[in-house]
Amino acid sequence: MLLKMTLLLFTAAAAVKDRQCARIPNALIFVAACNGAFLQVYSNGWSGILKVVLGAAIPLILFGWLFALAMLGAGDLKLLMAVGVYTGPYGIVKVLLLALISGAVLALAKILKYGLFKERMIYFFNYVQQMAFGRREPYMDMAYPQKSEKWTIHFAVPVFLAVLIFLAANMGKI
Repeated sequence: MLLKMTLLLFTAAAAVKDRQCARIPNALIFVAACNGAFLQVYSNGWSGILKVVLGAAIPLILFGWLFALAMLGAGDLKLLMAVGVYTGPYGIVKVLLLALISGAVLALAKILKYGLFKERMIYFFNYVQQMAFGRREPYMDMAYPQKSEKWTIHFAVPVFLAVLIFLAANMGKI
């Protein structure tokens, strides 16, 4: 129960900080990861170490390329790795899928709310074209108007929603 509560509180704090200043503090992620590792080992003995290592590695392996293409921030990737420390390897795969779905729903809602479909498609296809010709530029150039709320998806929010859904669906275990 303590593992679940701290995971929920940590992801809620990360979502709030991400919305406030578009950053997730490294100190928050570090403390949460250390706490998660301690609780995993305390709850599961030495097998908890394997859960910690695999749970943290899976987001890096699956989403590292999104960071390399500047489509995902470093804080978001570190947040997912810390969540993996709490959930272990099987849980983090579920959280990753739920976060992608939650993020897509939030993005679609913003696209519909602000009428951005045509603009986003043009931007996306221009980006793909640039990548095809070997240019490595961030997907979202923060000097561009995306800094405004209508352009931004703070990914810690979908991660928090994913954790909430994951915990609700897995009431008896983590």
